[in-house]
Order: sequence, then structure tokens, then C-alpha cells
Amino acid sequence: MIQLIIISLIFIMSIIFINMI
Repeated sequence: MIQLIIISLIFIMSIIFINMI
């Protein structure tokens, strides 16, 4: 459960980071 939250958080952050570039 915790791993899913961490993976989803990293995925969302990576999408935001890519969109900012």
C-alpha cells in the first residue's frame, strides 16, 4: 500500500517536472 503511494507520487512529480520543461 505504501509502495503504491510512493510510486504514484514519483509518477505525478515526474509528469509535473516534464511539463515545466
